[in-house]
Amino acid sequence: MDAHSVWTAHKFVNELPLDSRSARVPNLTTVDDTGDPSEARDNSAKGRAFYSAFFPPHPGNVELPELDPECQRFASMNVPTREQIRRVIANLSPYKAPGPDGIPNVALKKCADIIGEFLYWIFHGVARRCFYWQPWLQFITVVIRKPGRASYKVAKSFRPVALYNTIPKTFSACAAEDLMYLAEREGLLPATHFGG
Repeated sequence: MDAHSVWTAHKFVNELPLDSRSARVPNLTTVDDTGDPSEARDNSAKGRAFYSAFFPPHPGNVELPELDPECQRFASMNVPTREQIRRVIANLSPYKAPGPDGIPNVALKKCADIIGEFLYWIFHGVARRCFYWQPWLQFITVVIRKPGRASYKVAKSFRPVALYNTIPKTFSACAAEDLMYLAEREGLLPATHFGG
């Protein structure tokens, strides 16, 4: 057990008791288009309230500068190594909720020796052919309470959790590992930055 696990356990132990199977989102206080307060009572209205709280308006098209020739070497994606894939799978939390594919992390962990080579070639195709299978972009967003809030009648007292498909989550973890390595090697992070 690490410090993060102890802190998480402490937050949940100090929360009011709640049977999560029967948890309901209370009516939410919102502000309508005219600026007047209103109340979201049905699931559709609550969904719209959460959507506006979690996802700000799209900024529109943003003009990006041309990629500096000095940075061209970062433009291509590395193929995750077999060892990197094994390491990422070993570090998966086994019993986290699965995404739309329904594959739990524990299945990947238990079958890593069998499917590791297949994953290597799938990820090779993703990185080299720039092909990302469309269903991998799908995820489920669930809304959970932020612990210790005085009132759960505003959407900001909740937070979204995205449940991703298991295989692309593994690929993304490999890519994130590579990006962190590059950022540290090239000195792109401030000296005061640490952790996730």
